[in-house]
Amino acid sequence: MTDLKGLTEKEFNQLKPKAVYPTVTEDLQEELTFSQKTSKELETGYEGLRKVIFKGLLRHKVTLRDIPQTLRMNPIENNGYFCVVAHRYASGSGDIDYLTEVLSTMYEDAVYGVSSGVINHTEFYELIFSWLNYLDYDKIEFKGDDDFERYFQEQKARHKEYFEAFWI
Repeated sequence: MTDLKGLTEKEFNQLKPKAVYPTVTEDLQEELTFSQKTSKELETGYEGLRKVIFKGLLRHKVTLRDIPQTLRMNPIENNGYFCVVAHRYASGSGDIDYLTEVLSTMYEDAVYGVSSGVINHTEFYELIFSWLNYLDYDKIEFKGDDDFERYFQEQKARHKEYFEAFWI
């Protein structure tokens, strides 16, 4: 797992935003303070909405891509709960097309989180670790399914270093 941590740190450093000028930082600090105050007020309403989204994902009335990426990567959500629920539906139903969409979205969200400055290296590592865990599980669960095996091999070729570090 040490290699995986090093690989994620390397990609994290390549993706993270560059330094911002001090005047921009001061303006952003004021906006951040206002946003933090407002977010506390909205948190209660968000919890109710989140439960509705979870139910929609579990019943496949809502797909993971229906949820805007900024919402999926919200600091409250960056532990991947939406992805967990979507994956639970996709693997339980055997919907390989949706399963591969969920897995792709998990990786894309991790990359987006770093490049937009929403997540730190530890969170990036955890998201990549979860993504690899799901791929490893699904490789066993859907062994023999040509579509999944093709997708898995494409991911393995594209992310060879991660797969080797994770021993997949």
